[in-house]
Amino acid sequence: MSKRFSISYLPAVAALAILLLFPNLNRGGLSGYDDALYADEGKEMLRGGDWWTVHVNGSANYEYPPVFLWLEAASMKVLGVSDYAAKFPAALAGFGTIAVLYFLVAELTGELWLAALAMLILTTTQLFVKYSTHAMTDVPFTFFVTLAMYLYVRGLRQRWYFVLAGIPVGIAILTRSVIGVFPLAVMAAHLLLTRRHRLLLSIPFAAMWVIALGLPLLWFGFPPRPEHLTFLEGKLGGSSNWFAYGPMMLRFYWPWLPFLLVGTVIEVRARKLLPLVWCVCVIGPLSVAATKYARYLIPAFPAMAIIAATGVDRFVPVIRRTVVFWSACGVLFAVAAFTWAFPAKERGMDMRTLAPVIDRNTRSTERVLLYASGDMAYDTQNQLLWYSARNTRLVTDLNTLTAQRSATVVIDKPSLAKLESLIAPARARTLAESERFVCLQIN
Repeated sequence: MSKRFSISYLPAVAALAILLLFPNLNRGGLSGYDDALYADEGKEMLRGGDWWTVHVNGSANYEYPPVFLWLEAASMKVLGVSDYAAKFPAALAGFGTIAVLYFLVAELTGELWLAALAMLILTTTQLFVKYSTHAMTDVPFTFFVTLAMYLYVRGLRQRWYFVLAGIPVGIAILTRSVIGVFPLAVMAAHLLLTRRHRLLLSIPFAAMWVIALGLPLLWFGFPPRPEHLTFLEGKLGGSSNWFAYGPMMLRFYWPWLPFLLVGTVIEVRARKLLPLVWCVCVIGPLSVAATKYARYLIPAFPAMAIIAATGVDRFVPVIRRTVVFWSACGVLFAVAAFTWAFPAKERGMDMRTLAPVIDRNTRSTERVLLYASGDMAYDTQNQLLWYSARNTRLVTDLNTLTAQRSATVVIDKPSLAKLESLIAPARARTLAESERFVCLQIN
């Protein structure tokens, strides 16, 4: 197949990726645990004007580095404070990862067909697409990792690209902290395994390390942030289940898992080591960490797409490539149309309903009390923070509410009856209610 004809694959998959990622960003709301938290931190950064220290609920938060919050705040500055603006950086990073993967594979293999195929596989990887439409760090981090790997591969031919690779690595560290060093581990291991030891000591490669580690020091070191190190200790503790990601792959990496296995055998035999080293250097450290989620695998998905593309290619004759490719594009277009016609279930509707009422009936300095069946309902709290303009206090004891002389309270409906039995009816005035919660003022 001619190079000129093959290059038409790039705009085709790019257009489908746009249709899949962007049209529904204003639908579905934000989930409470991470999406709404990151979105609110970006909103606080924009409104408070402090872009150097992350704040949430009126207090400094040293758990997360700032790059993704910078993207959130910048998006909201341009697009306005909205669900769409909160999700836009992740969707843009998802699209960017798909595009960069094409050029990475083309540079690595010289095969535009394989590049387009890897691009198509990543675009149809369910977890990747899902989290490209969430206001979370997983996909933006993956973009910076993939860009770093592309510049590294270019650097194998033109050494000064190594220097450029240090920039996305440094940004990756400023996005997901210590795990941002994954690309450095991949590069070093690949050079050792391919017996290019001298490059490890070359000036461009050393300059990459200086940039990659120096950029994060600007934030981590000025001022020092020991609270962040304390947070990392809890995340990086030992694991009792080193093989947890195996079942996750069996569950989520379809329909590409069989091709990934075939491609792995082919890559090992051909000694095409970079994608394999990439996977090992990402999945290995994650396997010994205390916290495990399937989405943590996403930084390895571009490498898996390369390996799976090799597996698919084994079963597709050259004369059938065009039919296979455009058939897959047709399926992807149908998926995009389906997601537009049947969007995901709305999240955060309770707090989205109550937030405008809360803002109208409270002072800007007032904290809203939230009671959710006595649980530490951080997800609901994060949604309330994002959708309202007020800080909150999470309450787990009804007696705390009865002791209030004056307060605005959001309480779940089953608990409301218990509260009403503890206070005089005249003290509570209902302001609004949603499906599961009620907002009232206690006087």
